[in-house]
Amino acid sequence: MNKFLINIGFIVFGICIFTGCGFVNSIKDLKQNVVASINYNENEKLNTIQMEKQLTLYKQNFTYDRITELNYNNFDPTFGKTGLWLPMKFIENIGGGVYFLNSFNPNKTPIVLVHGAGGNPREWTTMIQTLENDFQIIVVSYPSGMRLSQSSQVIYEALSYLIQKYNFQYMPIIAHSMGGLVMKDAISRMTPIELQIVQKFITISTPWDGDKLAKRSSSLDYSLPYWVDMKPNSIFLNELNNKEIPSSVQHYLFFGYKGKVTLTAGINNDGVISLQSQLKSQRQYNAYKVFGYNETHTSILRSKEVINNIHTILLKN
Repeated sequence: MNKFLINIGFIVFGICIFTGCGFVNSIKDLKQNVVASINYNENEKLNTIQMEKQLTLYKQNFTYDRITELNYNNFDPTFGKTGLWLPMKFIENIGGGVYFLNSFNPNKTPIVLVHGAGGNPREWTTMIQTLENDFQIIVVSYPSGMRLSQSSQVIYEALSYLIQKYNFQYMPIIAHSMGGLVMKDAISRMTPIELQIVQKFITISTPWDGDKLAKRSSSLDYSLPYWVDMKPNSIFLNELNNKEIPSSVQHYLFFGYKGKVTLTAGINNDGVISLQSQLKSQRQYNAYKVFGYNETHTSILRSKEVINNIHTILLKN
């Protein structure tokens, strides 16, 4: 029991760092949700038919085409944490989806913003304030605790639907942290025509080599679904990194390095993700351009220098 509690403390502390949540609140969340978390471990052993049922519910409750605002209640950070700790509860009660922040304007280029683990669309507020005059803002809200391949499939199908419905000609994608992994997998599902429409893929502080915290979870008697994919050298990550981004899509890799020494991210990091993971050599080599900033894992989304650079990239033909 003592070993179990120690491991829980280590994992929760790490997740608090990874998602920006409060340590005390996460301890309470874990105590309340530990039974459900144990069920997730059992879910890993479900057969294909049962896993497909989960995916079907995910798709059914995912909104494809809705206009809302950033103050929409479902974008509250609390629900972002629910999506991490209790992804099926999020699917059943919140649903998630791909949302327009304004009515569709055919004269504006749509850009898609995708958060990371435990995140929510409001994390893009500062960037949106700069980009919304020139672009049609589309935000994605999803249960980040689900298996990454499930989320990538659901989000891909939603974006494919919007591309066809609105006849998008140019639709860049910007993703933060784990969202970069989800969207790289989504891009691998796209048709040649859809890839030509995306054109630009910007990832910010993405853990291309996974996170050691997820590997630590293997010592527990339970697991959250996304931990399976986030472990270094997981099947998902190995397959993902072997799928190169097609030449028709320019990949801009942004990373931060303003972090202190941590147990999970080591000496060189952005406060959450190690530089080694952010700058996996394979991803650097195949990126169109690489940009580094003296920012933390979260401050990088608010940096004027970062936002102005992204703005410039998006405006270039």
